[in-house]
Amino acid sequence: MRMLLEDLSKKDHTAMDCLVCCVLSHGNCGAVYGVDGGELPLRDLTGPFSGAHCATLREKPKLFFIQACQGRKEQLAVPIESDSPESGSAQDYLTTDAFVPQDSIPDEADFLLGMATVPDFASFKDRKEGTWFIQSLCE
Repeated sequence: MRMLLEDLSKKDHTAMDCLVCCVLSHGNCGAVYGVDGGELPLRDLTGPFSGAHCATLREKPKLFFIQACQGRKEQLAVPIESDSPESGSAQDYLTTDAFVPQDSIPDEADFLLGMATVPDFASFKDRKEGTWFIQSLCE
């Protein structure tokens, strides 16, 4: 996986609008397993496509969808209310003191990491239909 992604990051993506990478594997917190059984940190999946390493993908979306457990814990079910009122806009109370130079972007800008589960927890699938995460992504 590592070599494939490194090779892909070295290609000319000038004519492309984005990069989409889907990884379906098993995993552990912050990593996925390769065919050799070794752990590949998620940072090693995305790193080759940062602005510093892949100039032709700068200012273009880089989408990573990871279907892999991130641990062994099982999440508890919690009730939800579908008609709850909104508590105001995030713009009403969010701010930052960070300085961003006008002619630059962060090295890891424009990344989206979609995960089937959160750190430390297992992801689930239907025995016949496969994973709910990938089914929803494909729909």
